[in-house]
Amino acid sequence: MDISQTAFPGGVSVYTNNLSEQLSKNQALEMIFFYSSLRKKYKGDLKNVKKYKLPPTLFEMLFNKRSLKAPPENKFSSLAYKWRNVG
Repeated sequence: MDISQTAFPGGVSVYTNNLSEQLSKNQALEMIFFYSSLRKKYKGDLKNVKKYKLPPTLFEMLFNKRSLKAPPENKFSSLAYKWRNVG
């Protein structure tokens, strides 16, 4: 779970903090938390946090933008086929 937004004050940070704390208490889940910030160190109490001193925009370019090279119909064709053939 990406908890990088906890570096900045605001509503998303509070929500992300509360959600990650509650999920970490659930013994049935094995959570790994991801934190990336170029300027701010992680200051939370969560265990199993992978910390990277890189800007989140770099990760977005590497992982999100790269996956956009394939047309959407190729990614979701089997799902669309199943959806059309239901019932």
